[in-house]
Amino acid sequence: MKYAEKLYRQLVRLGWNQQKLSRTSGVSDSEVSRILAGKSNPGLENAYRLSSAVGLSLDYMANENQTDDPVLEAAGLTEAQRELLTLANVMGVRQVTQLLDIAQHLGYDTALRRLIDARPTIQAVAAESTASTKAANAALKKSGS
Repeated sequence: MKYAEKLYRQLVRLGWNQQKLSRTSGVSDSEVSRILAGKSNPGLENAYRLSSAVGLSLDYMANENQTDDPVLEAAGLTEAQRELLTLANVMGVRQVTQLLDIAQHLGYDTALRRLIDARPTIQAVAAESTASTKAANAALKKSGS
């Protein structure tokens, strides 16, 4: 895969456009456009700036035979963690960030329970609220008697 293809793929994952890449990397918008169109190969300095801006190693970007960035391959991960990392790479940074924000909002335990159980939590919440409503009604009846 060529430099331009790898760069474009990462832009899609990040949800960026050419202008954002240009601003972030400091490479002119016209040069970014030529590189992404395959009309120009970046010089070493621009290749480094662009690679760094999108979070990929220059080694990976320059080697057309390499399909995965070794920097992104984390050593010492369990098989489940590797699968999650692969899924996150496929999903893209924007979607993963949204998912993590939702998980943080819901709370780790709730999110984990929802992912593992994969059943609607509305039913569980409804059952809990029904039980608490019955207990509250019983307490009101006792105090009213």
